[in-house]
Amino acid sequence: NAFIQARMGSSRLPGKVLKLLCDIPVLQHVVSRVSASPSIENTVVLTSTLDKDDPIEDYCRSQNISVFRGSELDVLDRYYQASLQYPSHTVVRVTADCPLLDPEVLTSVVEMLKERSCDYCSNTIRRTYPKGLDVEAFSSDTLETIWKETVHQYDREHVTPYIYNHPNRFSIEGVEDSIDRSEKRLTLDYQEDFKLIEIVFKGLYGDNPLFGRDEIYSFLEDNPSLEDINGHLE
Repeated sequence: NAFIQARMGSSRLPGKVLKLLCDIPVLQHVVSRVSASPSIENTVVLTSTLDKDDPIEDYCRSQNISVFRGSELDVLDRYYQASLQYPSHTVVRVTADCPLLDPEVLTSVVEMLKERSCDYCSNTIRRTYPKGLDVEAFSSDTLETIWKETVHQYDREHVTPYIYNHPNRFSIEGVEDSIDRSEKRLTLDYQEDFKLIEIVFKGLYGDNPLFGRDEIYSFLEDNPSLEDINGHLE
């Protein structure tokens, strides 16, 4: 299963997950890209039980997208409870601020998890992919273990730090790209990010709605000034 965590209450860009890119909400783009991976059988949006997140549930139900609601701050518990309702051997974690996520990258992370029979795999252990293409995969047993053991609020809010901060406790693998493009910023946190992503979508979406990272890199190389839009952000 792929679990996409989403919320309306971003302090930097409120409501960003339902902002429109080519007339389609950001969240729908993330769902479509995740679901395009052959490694994913079921995609579920995980949001909180807060009233302000009602629009996320409403949208998902209107589009027949599976949705689960749980704790706002204990996101680890939200994941664990969702895994009980939607059981599977593997859990893939994606956040809804990644509308440029590449299905091929997601597939490579899941496949390495299975090939190496490890507890956790991601493409952020040593970052070579741009921020915004982040994928984590872990076994359901690992999820249950950290749910039982993790006590610090930071770890429970961010779901997986307990895993990669305990490399002696868990078997961990990382997926790396052949070229380090970690300096690029393709995530959606600020209005500047949205401006860049919107331009990328307008340039590429019409030819192929599931355009991948190579098309994005080529587009940015052809339009080098675009990265100045959000290049100053941390």
